[in-house]
Amino acid sequence: MELLHEIYEKDLSISQRDRSSRRSGSQFWFRRSVRAIVSNEMGKIALLYRQEDNYYMLPGGGLAGGEAMEDTLLRKAESELGVRIELQDAIGLIIEYRDKQEFMQFSYAFAALSYGKSKKAADGEEPDDYAAVQWMYATKAIQLMERNQSKSYAGTFVQERDLLFLKQYMKL
Repeated sequence: MELLHEIYEKDLSISQRDRSSRRSGSQFWFRRSVRAIVSNEMGKIALLYRQEDNYYMLPGGGLAGGEAMEDTLLRKAESELGVRIELQDAIGLIIEYRDKQEFMQFSYAFAALSYGKSKKAADGEEPDDYAAVQWMYATKAIQLMERNQSKSYAGTFVQERDLLFLKQYMKL
């Protein structure tokens, strides 16, 4: 998968640390996650909004144990959006260096199509995640994310990462 970007604190005006200076502590966490740009039959994409920290993000999350990326996306689409999805194209990889948290994350993104409600949604249950789901055209999502400013350190990284994924998606 193509590396699209590396995000440093300096890129987000959080600190002056860039690729030439790494903060090292007693523990440094590494995480692999996967995101999906899920579109519906009307061509709108799913965007999640975390009101508490005021940021937007794509559905997805960390790989659980030895779980495959595809399985993570299928699971997260059901729990966050209440839909079943079919994966399409790979979009790319973004690496985040969150020095304040001593955390590095490799995030992989894919395009996906929603094709029906999950069993949970079909039974009338709401998706069980912590963010509100909004469906909108990708161009509107990009504009919204470009204007929005997160209240949290992690949310600043998340929103920038997912904005970069959306911009790459629009080029495909």
